[in-house]
Amino acid sequence: MRLVNLIDSFLIEATIRNEWSRFVGRPVDTSEDPNWGSLGGAGEISGGRLVTYHVTDNPDSMLRLIKKNQNFVKSYVPRGRRAELGPGLYASARPSMWVSRSADKWSFLDDLSPRDVDKITKKLRSELDRMTGLSSSERDYAERSLGRSKNNPKAMIDLAEMPYGIRFWKADFLSPLGIQAAGEPSVIEVHAKGRFAEIKVDRPPAKLLRQLRSAGYAGAYKRASMATNPEMVIWSGKHITKAKERL
Repeated sequence: MRLVNLIDSFLIEATIRNEWSRFVGRPVDTSEDPNWGSLGGAGEISGGRLVTYHVTDNPDSMLRLIKKNQNFVKSYVPRGRRAELGPGLYASARPSMWVSRSADKWSFLDDLSPRDVDKITKKLRSELDRMTGLSSSERDYAERSLGRSKNNPKAMIDLAEMPYGIRFWKADFLSPLGIQAAGEPSVIEVHAKGRFAEIKVDRPPAKLLRQLRSAGYAGAYKRASMATNPEMVIWSGKHITKAKERL
């Protein structure tokens, strides 16, 4: 790295520490902290590598994108501007939390007959009746979602999210009802290296994320908490050392 780039990086790093301390925690580097351990559910560092998982409906195209050492920030603009950590490749050590957000697996909802909708809502109500620990407001919300599903089947998707977590897109739920499930999303195991910033808020300022990229950070992550989901973003394929579909 040229001296002028080192100086620029040092100045940006100082700005991050001084101006953004309430947003950023201690950074972790795979070379300096080779066995750091868990990143609070966003990934895990062991043996000098970060291991995390990306959920996708198109594993082949995603693997090709990664192998090209693509600049993920450019690839995910403008859609990524609305994401919690800005544009980039998102991943988590808890991929099951993100599978329910996959779009393609809900395609079966577009072809449901009124009778099919009725069968699913009845089974979902049966699942809710067996649940313990739900508050009255959470049960009321679930019932409103089921009520809306008569005219808009996609309203049922609310029940796949927490605190319900009903995986009703799966074949073992739909097949007994005579309904064909759509395809399951794929999970790609990602190995990465570099320096990663811990973000302590749900949606950090875009200026902070730009400064982190300028300072040479490979990405940023958020630990699981009451206010944040366990997730991370990687900004370039050059930081990824290995990627493979998990079967």
